[in-house]
Amino acid sequence: MNGSLEHLGTDECWRLLTQYHLGRVAMVLEGRPFVMPVNYIVSGVSVLYRAGAGSSLDPAEAGSLVALEVDATKPEYHSGWSVVLQGHARQVTDSAELADCARLPLRPWVTHAQSVCVRITGEVTGRRIGFR
Repeated sequence: MNGSLEHLGTDECWRLLTQYHLGRVAMVLEGRPFVMPVNYIVSGVSVLYRAGAGSSLDPAEAGSLVALEVDATKPEYHSGWSVVLQGHARQVTDSAELADCARLPLRPWVTHAQSVCVRITGEVTGRRIGFR
């Protein structure tokens, strides 16, 4: 049996991102690829996550070009989907944005002495694979 590959539209990608809250952030850190899981939340057409200030996931430390990848699979059916948000990450510093960030149900899984709110904006793409 052959599977079919479907490229997802922007609206479908954002819909899928809102259904999940765990993904992987990829970036280059000290000249090497770096990938780390993060819990996130969709805010408009961007994604927010929290990081420890000065940690590897703090864009001030790692640089601003990032990718967030989220997927879901059903291995028994050889099907699933994957969505990637490629763009820029920046630490949220505006007081109104920080207040919004504080109201969102976004809490770090690991407690840091000081956490920062990070926003990723960019281009979202996705694909779904399944049986024909």
